[in-house]
Amino acid sequence: MTLRTASRALAAATLAVVLAACGGASEEASSTPGSPGVDTAADDTDDTDGTASDDTATQDTGSDGTIADTGTDAPDTTFAQVTTRVVGTAVAGNSGGVGEDQTNSFSEAVRNDDGTCSGWAGPGDDSWTAGLESDTDVAILDDEGARIGTGRIGTSSWEDVDPSDGEQWNCTFPFEAEVSGSPDTFWIQVGDLPAWRARPDPLEPGSFVVSVDTTARFDVFAECTEPLDGLTEVFENPVVGQFWANGIPSTCASGLVVVDIERPCRPQGFASEHIVAVTRADDPSVVIEDADGYVADVGELDVGTEVVVHVATGRPCG
Repeated sequence: MTLRTASRALAAATLAVVLAACGGASEEASSTPGSPGVDTAADDTDDTDGTASDDTATQDTGSDGTIADTGTDAPDTTFAQVTTRVVGTAVAGNSGGVGEDQTNSFSEAVRNDDGTCSGWAGPGDDSWTAGLESDTDVAILDDEGARIGTGRIGTSSWEDVDPSDGEQWNCTFPFEAEVSGSPDTFWIQVGDLPAWRARPDPLEPGSFVVSVDTTARFDVFAECTEPLDGLTEVFENPVVGQFWANGIPSTCASGLVVVDIERPCRPQGFASEHIVAVTRADDPSVVIEDADGYVADVGELDVGTEVVVHVATGRPCG
């Protein structure tokens, strides 16, 4: 064997050893995703550019296989507090004339002669509405009672919402506030008064509505607590559209017995705290009066028939 031939044989043998140690470049190149010898970990691959995704910062690797110091600090994971500006209205019911001395004592607010409304002591109950005024600060609370913001009531106003000029008065107190996060509902509190719940206004997208919440009762009227002596029949005495403190004693005086009060949403054309329906207590599907103007023949009812009076809140239906 010549020297040239021996050199060629040695080179060929060396090449074969190198290829075997590397696993074969042609085999890896012909492999498809999922075949042996190919890493197809889909969870580590970004779907948009095919690069491996990682929750940590990218690191540079030097030619000697060591990780180079890029001088980049870890990302800051501190997030800014998110606040939201909310706007809405608080709605209170009123009955009577202008000024305290002309106002039904169970009204939630007084209509002032300058066109604004004011909260007041009402029947003297500590939980009534004294302190509810224009240009008053309010606290915003979450469902657990924790304060999540502050706000302010703007200039209040009053309006007769009865389209037939039946004098159903709403007092409206607009408010705006800055709150933490983006709550779907919250509570507003004026001074030391009980907090009132704010819900999305179905008639004003992006706004909230609060029903000023006082208690409607029937046991404070003599007509509803004394026996119905002398009555032999129920007489017709429509009360839908009346302020509850006027309509409930009238219902009792007609020969019916009020045993409960329901608080539904407020239909269009009705003010807060006004009666929108009367139904039988033993069968709510039997309507005696409703907001659409229906009035049943009460001559078919027995004296002492028990009924439920439905008094609208400030929250509109929708």
